[in-house]
Amino acid sequence: KLYVVDDASMDSNLYVGKHARVDGSLNVVGDVAVDTRLFVSNDVSFSSKLYVADDISTNANLYVTKHAQVDGSLNVVGDVAIDDRLFVTNDVSFSSKLYVADDISTNANLYVTKHAQVDGSLNVVGDVAIDTRLFVSNDASFSSKLYVVDDASMDSNLYVGKHARVDGS
Repeated sequence: KLYVVDDASMDSNLYVGKHARVDGSLNVVGDVAVDTRLFVSNDVSFSSKLYVADDISTNANLYVTKHAQVDGSLNVVGDVAIDDRLFVTNDVSFSSKLYVADDISTNANLYVTKHAQVDGSLNVVGDVAIDTRLFVSNDASFSSKLYVVDDASMDSNLYVGKHARVDGS
């Protein structure tokens, strides 16, 4: 056994065949290379960047104080909660339903390839173009004139509140 009471300096390499134990701080000036795994039983602090060549796995939460950037795909298993706005630069695809609790605004057209159901009022500012038939299951009210280009058929009575004018035969 070798016991050193004070400082020890070596001008070359130090090789330890089995275990090395440091009961105080270990200060290293220069690179540290670990050929296999590194186990740390308490917190780890880095004063600069951390580069990892392969996968990173955590068994608990991951907290990022500032900005996180993913330069590839991001796959999330489970719910995602975003406490502020979400900005997407390109297209968005959903494989299932989209639930929105408040208003939806678009700055361009809205295309629906199948059915659209409105369970409240539908207010349209501007013209409405319908390429095929319009079915109304209850009364229809118009605040102004109704123009019909072709024939009009009514399967019941016609009531006119004021004057009626018929031109033609």
